[in-house]
Amino acid sequence: MSSLPERLSRAIKGDVATDAPTLKKYSRDTSIFEKTPEVVVFPKGADDVATVVKIAYEARERGESVSIAARS
Repeated sequence: MSSLPERLSRAIKGDVATDAPTLKKYSRDTSIFEKTPEVVVFPKGADDVATVVKIAYEARERGESVSIAARS
């Protein structure tokens, strides 16, 4: 089975990032907590968002530890 970033890259029109600077940038919000993501997705539209949610749901059904944190 392919990795989550690979599955996302093949399934959406938007960008999928796994490089260290992007992961670091998105590891914090306005709180004091930091959690480095495995992947950051930049969807191009509603279809991409729906696809990301579907892929995350399917991954969780298989027992993978996957969550989504929306940012705008």
